[in-house]
Amino acid sequence: MIDPAFKACLLRYISSRGEDFQRAELPGTDTRLHLEPEFRFERVHTCFQKAVSPKGRVLDALKKAVRSRDESFTEALVRLIREKGMSHAECYRRAGIDRKLFSKIQKDVHYRPSRKTAFAFALALELNEEEAREFLARAGYALSKSDAFDLVIEYCIRAKIYDVMLINEYLLELDLPLLGA
Repeated sequence: MIDPAFKACLLRYISSRGEDFQRAELPGTDTRLHLEPEFRFERVHTCFQKAVSPKGRVLDALKKAVRSRDESFTEALVRLIREKGMSHAECYRRAGIDRKLFSKIQKDVHYRPSRKTAFAFALALELNEEEAREFLARAGYALSKSDAFDLVIEYCIRAKIYDVMLINEYLLELDLPLLGA
């Protein structure tokens, strides 16, 4: 049986995705986690090792965390197309994506597109900046302030310029890689 204090500690850790452990109390101690970040993980990690010796219990908790994962890129793409009232063909044409690639993305829930493809879909769907950041994160990407290509895409999203062909002209003028497949 898992110690209730440890279970509460683990559940808080999983639900916060490891980000917020300021108020989490370690089982068996009176100390709170007001340590430096690099020590905080080590302290929590040793807490987990001491409280749960059988690997099966940790594995069960990890399986539960994986089952409660967020929506994948493909699921988000299909949902956003439906929400925007677009047809699938309209979306992949606006993004400058090949029908075969779109079909491949649609069939594989765990498909991870290239950076340029994910950016092209964000523009084709006419997402605002916040929606675009969330959508790109589902594919494992982010808009970087240190990359010229990303800065052009971010500017276009803020300026509500969603025409991929026009954006490709700007990228070409700046000697940057083009969007699409």
